[in-house]
Amino acid sequence: MDDAQGYQEGDDHDLVMQKQEWIKTQDMLKSKLILEDEFAWSLPSVGSGLDEPEWCKLKYIGGTDISFLKEDPSTACAAVVVLNADTLEVVHEEFNVVRLQVPYIPGFLAFREAPVLLGLLEKVKINAPHFCPQLLMVDGNGLLHPRGFGLACHLGVLADIPTIGVGKNLHQVDGLNQSEVRRLLGSKENCNRELVLLTGQSGTKWGMAMRSCPGSSKPIYVLLAVQPTIMVGMLLNAGRSNGRGGRRTSIQSPPQVLSSVPLLVYEYEDPAGSTPTAAAKMLMYSLPERSIVYTHDSRPQAMEGNFFSTPQGWLVILGHGEVTSEASMWHPLTGETITLPPIHDDHHIPTNCKCLLTHNSAAHPDCAVVLLDVADPLMWFCRVNGGADRRWGQHTYDIGDYEFPDEFRTPSTPTKNVIRSVAALKGKLHFCFMESHQNKMCVVDLDFPSDHGHPPTAEFHEFDVSPEFGIKFPDGVCSASIHLVESMDELFAVCVFYVGFDPTNVSAAGIFKMEDSCGEETVAWHRVDDIGDRAFLLMGTNMATWCSASTNNLKGSTLYFFLHFLLGDRDLYIYDVQEQSLETVQVHDQLDLKVVHTEPYWINVPPF
Repeated sequence: MDDAQGYQEGDDHDLVMQKQEWIKTQDMLKSKLILEDEFAWSLPSVGSGLDEPEWCKLKYIGGTDISFLKEDPSTACAAVVVLNADTLEVVHEEFNVVRLQVPYIPGFLAFREAPVLLGLLEKVKINAPHFCPQLLMVDGNGLLHPRGFGLACHLGVLADIPTIGVGKNLHQVDGLNQSEVRRLLGSKENCNRELVLLTGQSGTKWGMAMRSCPGSSKPIYVLLAVQPTIMVGMLLNAGRSNGRGGRRTSIQSPPQVLSSVPLLVYEYEDPAGSTPTAAAKMLMYSLPERSIVYTHDSRPQAMEGNFFSTPQGWLVILGHGEVTSEASMWHPLTGETITLPPIHDDHHIPTNCKCLLTHNSAAHPDCAVVLLDVADPLMWFCRVNGGADRRWGQHTYDIGDYEFPDEFRTPSTPTKNVIRSVAALKGKLHFCFMESHQNKMCVVDLDFPSDHGHPPTAEFHEFDVSPEFGIKFPDGVCSASIHLVESMDELFAVCVFYVGFDPTNVSAAGIFKMEDSCGEETVAWHRVDDIGDRAFLLMGTNMATWCSASTNNLKGSTLYFFLHFLLGDRDLYIYDVQEQSLETVQVHDQLDLKVVHTEPYWINVPPF
């Protein structure tokens, strides 16, 4: 018989009959599985802030597990722990020591453990009804199961609670292989990444593999289960069929939402807004689906204040305090928040800045967040990790005068050069600039002394660009926009060339790669005609991010960009690097859409 159906060679007749009954039960319960979000709810720090009902807010998260005695595998301690979703403090716990009568049989774990866990959840309802979890994390598999119905699904359906499976082992379903996932986590290009997306041969995204601790190649698996919470976009969306209704904020089931990334996010002014300060609306465009998949009436609370997007996927959020302003980092894909030191009034950070991290992983011990003023040669930077020892540094730099014909200068024309094209590579900032009509390259080292008597510093190292191996324009082209992008520890310069000086008339595009070893005084670039299974996503800040093309159902060796973000341009340009062809796709049909607050930015599954 087929092992995928739960049978194994050598099963006796009684066990075969028992498995048949269990499979019927699984199929019956699976028919009740709900995967779609049916009303809006969010973390307390992520909600819309528009007088949400109390039941919309995610307050309590439960975790379940069962541990067994080594001396007696039938004796176990089962536990349910409830945490405050905002503080992660334990608010209630239930446990029970039991003797299990059902043996462990692969594929049928739920029939051994679910009854015990259900009993504990009932005890929570009786002993602490105000702490009943709204979301349950279960030590077991969810949809990624030989029959698509693991313990997390089983328990979630019976308890009528949204669930996420968290497993230590990976079922070999849909071509997924545990040894391959571990190999990916241990590879050089992923050494600083915490997550690997679990994409099957069918293209289905089942969840993620997450490092259990820094540097570990033995992951835990976060898997879709019942009404699973997918933290994609600006809100955490989840739901359950309980008849209470409410506004639907996600129009797709969670597996479909995962397949929609990368997402292009607009904040735009509501033409019907009654006041100039009316809240902006949000629109998300799915690159793989080439359609709008999400709209929302306002920003989530997590994004209140000024915020800046980064190529690494994090949003850096600054408050509006008069003396000090709170600062934090928030990842819209995972919902993770990192608190940064407050910004005091001696650091006036403008609303229009470029922002990036120095490392791909915010968990890297040396990772820093950097803000660059787009109008003046000023930068601010701070360590992401380090607790109370962290503090903000400020640096005024000088990379020459801004060259502009005198007859066209106005009082607002800048006098000094500012950093435009910038990317982070191996913990250091890299940027291009012009000085006396010569191409230059600069690398910035940030230093954070442990002695608080010495402020954080930024040291600039300038290099000439080899005239023979520089970024060259095609014949007849005299203007371009340059975007730097780091990908797999390599630095690329993406150039979009224009006809004449018209930024709305694209002539071609080119990609240049910086040489790994270019000497102590010069930098060399060479043009590449293929970037493999990668798609570069250009941002309006002369920066860029990237994603795996095949994982996200995109064509490899492609560029995606806009021409004038601030005008709310409806046209997305797709450039095929190998074929040197340009395609235009209309993102939306709103002629009067006016982008506000920030340029459109990408929400992207971290590439692996």
